[in-house]
Order: sequence, then C-alpha cells, then structure tokens
Amino acid sequence: MGKSVGWGLIGASTIAREWMVDAIRAQPGNEIVAVMSSDAARGKAFAGANRIATCHPSVKALLADTRVDAVYISTTNELHKSQTLAAAAAGKHVLCEKPLALTLEDAREMVAACDTAGVVMATNHHLRNAASHRKIRELVQAGAIGKPLFARVFHAVHLPPHLQGWRLNKPSAGAGVILDITVHDADTLRFILGAEPVEAVALSQQSGMAEGGLEDGVMATLRFDNGTIAQLHDAFTVKFAGTGLEIHGLQGSILGRDVMTQRPVGGVTLRNAQGETDVPLDHENLYTRAVRAFVRAIRGEGPPAASGEDGVRSLATALAVLEASVDDPRGRRYPVSVRAYGPGGGPLADRLAGSLRQWVTAGQPSAAQLRIRAYPGPSTDDPAPDDTVPDGPAPDGPAPDDPAPDDPVPGAPRLVKQHSWLELTWPGERGVVGRGRGSELAGSPDGAAPKLAR
Repeated sequence: MGKSVGWGLIGASTIAREWMVDAIRAQPGNEIVAVMSSDAARGKAFAGANRIATCHPSVKALLADTRVDAVYISTTNELHKSQTLAAAAAGKHVLCEKPLALTLEDAREMVAACDTAGVVMATNHHLRNAASHRKIRELVQAGAIGKPLFARVFHAVHLPPHLQGWRLNKPSAGAGVILDITVHDADTLRFILGAEPVEAVALSQQSGMAEGGLEDGVMATLRFDNGTIAQLHDAFTVKFAGTGLEIHGLQGSILGRDVMTQRPVGGVTLRNAQGETDVPLDHENLYTRAVRAFVRAIRGEGPPAASGEDGVRSLATALAVLEASVDDPRGRRYPVSVRAYGPGGGPLADRLAGSLRQWVTAGQPSAAQLRIRAYPGPSTDDPAPDDTVPDGPAPDGPAPDDPAPDDPVPGAPRLVKQHSWLELTWPGERGVVGRGRGSELAGSPDGAAPKLAR
C-alpha cells in the first residue's frame, strides 16, 4: 500500500457523521470510498450528505470493494465481532468502536483474527488522544506528584435525545452506561497510570431513563496493580455536573476539568507544595489524532493510539464493574477481579460453582450443612504464599462474609468468586479446598471434593 488509504465505513452512524468523516479526510491521501448500512434509505442519505460515492447494502459487498483498504466499524456492539472477523479475512485493516464486543472471548477472537491475517486492529478510544490526558500522563510518568495513590473520574453526563435509542433499551446490543462510558474511564486510567485494573466494586442505578432494569448510572471503585485506587462516576442522566479527572499522589495532585469529552477542550492544573499551576495544553481534534496514528500503523510507522488489546482490557474492566454492580441471590455484592487474559478459558468462579454444585448434589455434604469461608489472597493466577491459609483450624468466629450456619449453598459460589483461598466447613470436619494456582483446587481432607480441571 502506498500513501493513499481507501476507507469503508461499516455503519452509517452518528459518530461517523459527527467526527470520523472529517478525521479521516484530514489525513493526506485518505479517502472514504464507500459506506455500508443494512438500512438502504439510511445508507443512501448518509452517503449523499457526506459526499461518499458508494453505498453498499452489506458488509460482504463493501469488503469485496477493491478500493477499500481499511474499515471503520461503528455499528451496534453485538455486530462488531462478525464484522471484524469478516474484514480480517478480507485483508482489511480494522478500526473498531468500543466496546469491541459483548464478551471477552469474542473480543480476544477479534484481536487474534486480525493478528493472524496480518492486518492492523485498533480500538477507537478517543480520550487517550486528548491533549489533557496526554499531559496528565506525562506529568505522572515524570514524577510530578510522586507515587500515584488515588484517582477520580467524573463522567456523569446527559445522553442527548438523538442518542437515546438502543443504549437505553437493547440489552442484546450492550446497552447501559457501563459498557458505553465506563469503558472510556478504564482505558483513560490505564493510559495515564501505565497500570492495569485488578479489582472492581460498584453500585449501579436505574433512574428511569434506561428501560428494563438497565443501568443509567454507576459509581465504581477500581484497584490497580500499582496500588492506585480509582473512583468512577458515570451516568446518562446528569445535566449540569461537568466532567473531570484527578490523580492524587504522595507529592501533589493533578486536576483535569472538562476533559472527559469528545471535544478538544478542558484544562489541567498541577497542585503541589509550590502552589497551583495551570499547565499549558496544545489542543487537537481527538479523532483526527487517533486516525493519524492508525494510518501510520498501517504503514508500519508505529502503533495505533489504542490497540485491539487495549480494547480487550477496557472491556474486561467494564464487565467486572457490571458484574460487581449486580446483587447475588442473597442481595449482596462482592468485589470482582478484572481478568482480560488468563488460563482456563473461562472464569474460575464458573468452574468452581459447577464443581461445588456437583459435590453438594452428591450429598457430600448436604446443602443445608455446607458453609463457605473466603480468605482474601493473591490473584488466582499467581502462586500463593505458603502462609496464606494456615493448615490448622481457622480463626475463631465467623468470617464477615460467612453465610449463616443453616444457610443453603446456592448463593455461596458467588461469595467465593474472587478469592484465592476457600474453606468449606460442615459438621465435624474442616478443610481447605482451595490450595494452589488458579483452578488447581485440591480436594477436601477425605477427597470428597473433585479437583477442578483447567
């Protein structure tokens, strides 16, 4: 491929019209040669309004267009996977909107397919392209505030009427504020801190804008692997809050105001022992910068602004927040680990819960007798220190999260979900059923509990 890049738009979307058409055309030698929409009238109107010569009725037809070198995918979220896989198979580079997919398995498959096909895949996480966030990252990495301790993200906005469609009423498309906005917070914090989220807790809200129990607001807390704790406030329902991002460290604080937005605006202030300083910013269109990095990646001149793997990791965080915000059968919530990648091909909790159900069903012991104590420990993908759970009797008194002695087991698998070590207790016996790495869970003292396979 030479300097020119022919683009095909998969989806005649609002974001394509408002931001991406101009961002693509701002790149020298780039041309939008075609758009695809499953709604023929919508596609034709979009093509006419945006001076695009060709409107294709299907993804297959667009990918068969030899003028198309790269695609921008902005359809609803449940369609991203199949469209990305088709584009990769056709040898087209892929810039995909967030979230990449509705499950981690699908997102990983998309990244792997593009890698196998030898095409560039990027996630359209625009916020890391903002001058404000790039400056905040620069200050953090330069040690301007010392060790980062805490972060706060204010991303509660009012969803405008022209966007109040599937985001509020279509769960099958990934509706709700968490998959729409929290993914942005996750990616922005990963970018700024150079760290990965490892744990999430959350409370969500249904205020009436979203339908069918979908969340339209959430407050969440993330723990990162560098020790930073971040607080997130995301909503579709808040008209006058303004947006912002703060990083607080041992030696100072960085305050970003009006920075969680698509527009190249906002300010950054550094506050430390020397006082308060407004940091100069060189604002630039976020999407133009993202597309420029993507085109350079196609030419082998560097990475995209946000890779496909970045999209997987932001999705993993959003899914953890979503899960943490939901009550278990007992009406309680627990921390959820963030695992973008890991062994076993599925959550440890699913395998553990299935094993426990089989064990209880076999009468070893009965559901009415089984109690579970969860010990906080290291990541289940890491070797545990020998003293995480003593071999002797457990400490006196119930653990804070213990079910009552006569509680049945159905809610218990959720309880133990994000802990490395488990203790099962039943009349007359006590034993550890959770020693080892990941899903290498040995049996009870008498061997009654099955070992979980990876």
